[in-house]
Amino acid sequence: MKEDFIHYLWKTRRFPFTDLHTVDGASVLIQQWGKHNHHAGPDFLHADLCIGKQQWVGNVEMHVNSSDWNAHGHQHDPAYNSVILHVVWEDDAPVLTESGKTIPTLELKHLVSQQSHLKYLRLRQSRVEIPCSSYLSELPSLVWSSWLDRLLIDRMEQKAAHIDSLLEETRGDWERSFFLHLSEYFGLQKNKLGFLMLARSLPLAVILKYRGHRLQLESLLYGQAGMLTGQHQDDYPRALAHEYKYLRWKHQLEPMDASIWKFLRMRPAAFPTVRISLLAGLMEKSFPLLRTLTECNSLSDLRAAISSNATDYWSTHYTFRKESKRQEKSISRGFQDLLLINAILPFLFQYYKRHQTVERAEDVLQWLSEIKPELNKITKSWRELPVPFSSAADTQALLHLHHQYCHPKRCMDCAVGCHVMKDIYTVREEESYYHTPI
Repeated sequence: MKEDFIHYLWKTRRFPFTDLHTVDGASVLIQQWGKHNHHAGPDFLHADLCIGKQQWVGNVEMHVNSSDWNAHGHQHDPAYNSVILHVVWEDDAPVLTESGKTIPTLELKHLVSQQSHLKYLRLRQSRVEIPCSSYLSELPSLVWSSWLDRLLIDRMEQKAAHIDSLLEETRGDWERSFFLHLSEYFGLQKNKLGFLMLARSLPLAVILKYRGHRLQLESLLYGQAGMLTGQHQDDYPRALAHEYKYLRWKHQLEPMDASIWKFLRMRPAAFPTVRISLLAGLMEKSFPLLRTLTECNSLSDLRAAISSNATDYWSTHYTFRKESKRQEKSISRGFQDLLLINAILPFLFQYYKRHQTVERAEDVLQWLSEIKPELNKITKSWRELPVPFSSAADTQALLHLHHQYCHPKRCMDCAVGCHVMKDIYTVREEESYYHTPI
């Protein structure tokens, strides 16, 4: 058993709380249950209890066994002097606070039925990827849809933390922060750091100066990426190198080490050489990028704003030194979706939220629901289960559900797990059920 089961029982009042007594026989009347504390310190804060004839206002700490109090070192921590009740599954040892006070203990194992405990253990100890999968057919659609809505917002809030860190780095410059954020996703997973470093290496003022000049933009990007060193046979890279030599001197730029770029085990269309040209095309067409996107009023407007073609040289190349079969290179529909789902829409959501433009933030969520659901290992496992999802908004919620709840087995914090456990019986209810004549 884990403490989360005790937290769940307390938060949801899933035990008979109208006639409670401590292990020493003192009555316990709960007037305020307290607020669940997810940080350091006691588990529930600001509870209001009447224990025996004494009124207490303070905190409640919970453990599986009362001896866990000492095992966790609370007897030496003055932060736990404010604890007024120790709630445990089993009382196996008396405990004292750092100040020497004996804490009243409430034991739960005699109040909750064994069947309910076993139901919890089946969820907690399940070895399948989605522990509640066998219960999902019984889940009301309203519970599922409401939970997905909440998970999507939580997913957006989680991504907002990274956006806020970029804003702090740029001292509140939304446009530069967006350029850094978008550039990261141009590199996908393998070249994410490389593209972020590349974006950081170029001042926004320099990009704005050359935003209408494709050759200069590409020379800046490839030069700063460290890809223009050595001898080049083709006219295009030679022109880039010549242009970059002048721009580097003019703007006092320092190129990156080209060894950071990854090419192995990648589809050629995703090579950083090709993606840099696509980014340059986007910069030529839509810079400043964030301002352009905030003027969009539909998903189709956003798609048009982020469409881009690579320079013609890349129609017959994937790298500077090797020719390939001719194929036009552009930001594909799939890559558009990836950028929209992971970079653009989360950033716009945070932008509108911080600027208190609620209607526009709701537009962002609507656009996310108009994109097809993502297909990956995690969403494939959900596709086989009896729960509906039909858009990228849903799959983003499912990814958050998997990472934050299913994988760490936080079933008691999940709306689905709570629904599965809603039929918890008390010991008295279970005895009454089994002794009812048929």
